[in-house]
Amino acid sequence: MISDKGRAILLKLYDAGSEVTKSFLLDVVPNSYSLERNLESLVSLGLITMRQEVIVRRTYFISLTNRGRIAAIQLRRVEDLLNGTELPQTQLSGESNIIDIFEMMPQIFSVRAYDDHIILEDLRSNERITILMKNDDKGIQRLWCEKDQSFACIHARYSWTLPEVQMMYFRYLKKIP
Repeated sequence: MISDKGRAILLKLYDAGSEVTKSFLLDVVPNSYSLERNLESLVSLGLITMRQEVIVRRTYFISLTNRGRIAAIQLRRVEDLLNGTELPQTQLSGESNIIDIFEMMPQIFSVRAYDDHIILEDLRSNERITILMKNDDKGIQRLWCEKDQSFACIHARYSWTLPEVQMMYFRYLKKIP
């Protein structure tokens, strides 16, 4: 079970959006001993990772795991629902909201970008989906999903949102004479 302070830590990490130092969390749990206990509990649950670096002195960096990000998203939704600030859900052809789908993709897929293709690995099933740079019927360079045989599937569309994929695309375009 996650304590109230543990939930607050998860939400603070989720809102930060990236790795933070341990001191960043002191406004959530002002007592260092209590903070340490809560962090250890979250690590043992597989919700966060902690790493230590010695720069001038020992510094601990904390980040959410995929499991922790999913938990934080759900906690945020519950908090928004209880506060009455939940965003209205837009339906897309009877499916979940596309924003919700894209928000969950980092928890579902690991991404590896190469010079001319992308590998999305499904973290649940270990299935690998290859996304290639390919010309469409109009000669426009686009992302092509081999699994779905489509330029417009969720995998190709999600891939466009990733900064590493955008950089790969621009590098690829520079190679074309």
